[in-house]
Amino acid sequence: MSLGGHGTANDDRKYRSGRLATISTPWSSYVEAENFKNAYLGLLPLLHFTYSAINPVAVKSLMRRLACLPADLRKPLTGLDADALAKGIRIAANSGSTRNTATR
Repeated sequence: MSLGGHGTANDDRKYRSGRLATISTPWSSYVEAENFKNAYLGLLPLLHFTYSAINPVAVKSLMRRLACLPADLRKPLTGLDADALAKGIRIAANSGSTRNTATR
C-alpha cells in the first residue's frame, strides 16, 4: 500500500470485512501505516488458514461451520477435513472472529 496500492482481492472479505477494509485502504501517514500493520498482524493467522486450501474451500467451510453460510460448497469442491476445520475454528476464536464456536 505504501507504493500506491489501491486495495486487495481477498476472499476473507466475507468474514472479517472491517479489518480487511483497514488493510485494503491506501495510506499516506504514519498513523494509517500503524493501523494497517496492527490489522494485518491480527489477521495473519486467519489469512494463513483461509489460503491453506483451494479458494474458497477453507473460508466457506469455516463460515458454514460458524453458521454464517447455510449452503454446502458446490461440486466438485468438498469441505475441509475435521482437523483442518478445527484449526480454523481455534484461529477464528483466538482472533475474536466468532459469534459462536459451539459444536453443531
